Amino acid sequence: MMFLWITISTSCKQSPEVAEEKLSQEIVDLRGQSISKFPEALLKNEACIQIFIGSKTFKKYPPNTLVPNEPVNLSSIPEEIGKLNNLRKLSITASDLTVLPKSLGQLRNLKTLDISFNSKLDTASFVAHIGNIPRLDTLIMYRTFIPFTYREKLWVNKPHLMIVDEFSNPEYPGLIISN
Repeated sequence: MMFLWITISTSCKQSPEVAEEKLSQEIVDLRGQSISKFPEALLKNEACIQIFIGSKTFKKYPPNTLVPNEPVNLSSIPEEIGKLNNLRKLSITASDLTVLPKSLGQLRNLKTLDISFNSKLDTASFVAHIGNIPRLDTLIMYRTFIPFTYREKLWVNKPHLMIVDEFSNPEYPGLIISN
């Protein structure tokens, strides 16, 4: 059996002091860090335009199965995330999310949502909340199962929405294959 290592291009694991400093930047990349609770300081960062939380590296099994190396124990996103008016991209991957907050619909500038590898996500509430995000044009959801009937409901509200998953694109975007 052949294994390929997939690595997302990010910086090395940060110490808690550096992570706190990063929470005030426009692009907050916390991939590869053990996070069980959404950082409260990040919810006050009104300048934030991109948030990345989740696994930094993946294993690739033939033919095209990706498995995160460092799943995150994050089970919820606080409703206060809806106050991040400048947020354009939210990526929370390989976590234990069960529901998405209703306040996602308040993120008027959010264009890309990546919820890949969230197998516990409740699809019924998910569709309602995603459909309310005004400018959302890309939904990335590898290994996050949503029945086709729910996808149809999304497309009725958002006919321009591009859904990227293992069916539409076998390679998870943003990965670098390393030896």
